[in-house]
Amino acid sequence: PPVPEGRTAHLSAAQPPAPQLVLLKMLEVLRALNREGGLALTKGGGYNRNAFKRLQKRLPALPDAEFWLEVCQGGNLLEEHNDTLRPTPASERLAKSDPQDLLTGLGKLYVSLGSSHESAGQMVAHLGPLRSSLIALLGQLPPTTLAGLSAALETCTPDILRLPSLRGQGVQWRVWLGEALSGPLRQLGLVALSGEGEQQVVTSALLNVPAAAPSGPAWVVQPNFELVVYPAQLNAEGMELLAAAEALRFDDHSASYRLSRESVYTALENGLSLESLLAGLEKYSAAPLPPGVRSTLQGWAARRERLVAPVGLPRRAWLLGLVAG
Repeated sequence: PPVPEGRTAHLSAAQPPAPQLVLLKMLEVLRALNREGGLALTKGGGYNRNAFKRLQKRLPALPDAEFWLEVCQGGNLLEEHNDTLRPTPASERLAKSDPQDLLTGLGKLYVSLGSSHESAGQMVAHLGPLRSSLIALLGQLPPTTLAGLSAALETCTPDILRLPSLRGQGVQWRVWLGEALSGPLRQLGLVALSGEGEQQVVTSALLNVPAAAPSGPAWVVQPNFELVVYPAQLNAEGMELLAAAEALRFDDHSASYRLSRESVYTALENGLSLESLLAGLEKYSAAPLPPGVRSTLQGWAARRERLVAPVGLPRRAWLLGLVAG
């Protein structure tokens, strides 16, 4: 059925985050897993409790690390090998993902997420098809109120899709809709919300409007080695350069990273040259690279070159253990 038309010009709508922000969160999970050597699993396939705690310590910017692990698994970026969850070869290409393709993929991935992220979803008889219908609708609607979206979803779906499960009763799908919007859809950057109640404004990132190409500085490097990052201005090269830093915090439209000796060592061991790192940090910064940051990075690189691993121990494993210890 056609989508009901509504008057939306007067609505004050928040803008969804840049797709690159979601990409950064997924890359941060992969970075932490690589540094940990993977995530040990129990015999039942769950996360080993102690291994997961160690991983969480490497992810201070992601208090919802378990959600992002599920997202990476659903996106075929992780695989089980010898009772350990590890990044797949495909994950190495993630930083070069097209932002619009990423949004489309996240929309499809949302449909298969576990129902635990929406408690009312367990009270809906046909959660998967209902999610698919919502994603399709979000790809057509301009900013609208929660009440308007609810009415549109009711109009565009057969009654059978909105029936409660045996455990539910009444119009559970309306409760589920609110949870879906404020929960996983917002976490995945697929919607932005402003206001409250039935007049809350929902803005979709799935309207297939081409994103503006990065045109400004991607970050500011500060003297304390922290980077204030503007995800909307990140291109693939900038994404890859951030592998030399670790995330401290993710906000709605920005992120904070820090260059540490461990993160820089890891990037250098993975093939990034010091010259490329310094040039890239300067190229995408809104201000010149602080002299103290430049000299410290040069010092770390020089020290790394002087170090010799003990006989029989892989150099990379030894270096990372030395820095971490």
